[in-house]
Amino acid sequence: MLLLLLSFFKLQKEIFYEQEKKPLPYLIRMMNCILHDILTPNIVRKNTLEEDVRNIPETYRYDVILTNLPFGGKEGKQVQQNYPIKSNATELLALQYVIKKLRKEGRCRIVVSEGVLFRGDAFAKVKKRAVRKL
Repeated sequence: MLLLLLSFFKLQKEIFYEQEKKPLPYLIRMMNCILHDILTPNIVRKNTLEEDVRNIPETYRYDVILTNLPFGGKEGKQVQQNYPIKSNATELLALQYVIKKLRKEGRCRIVVSEGVLFRGDAFAKVKKRAVRKL
């Protein structure tokens, strides 16, 4: 029984982690977790893209990342400085974030816009890095 309780606690506190920038989706996610008996969800309200990803230690990387990239948003110069390939497009910054936060043998599933697949310039550079890394 103790092992089951410890596993349940680990599932609620350590296995899943999420960050959300906007207040309404954050509240909806929190409510959804509570409705599914996850009483202490590990969801943080912050802009994921503000994190400096240039030097992330292995202990802060993930084995699995599941994400739907933020399409069509724009970020300012201050946020762009955190990434090797500069772009104001949120989907490119988020893709670089995933590449940097994934462990060496990690796996990810990403929903991307067609721009990430077919556009040139910074989109092509990030896509090339993603293919090499992933």
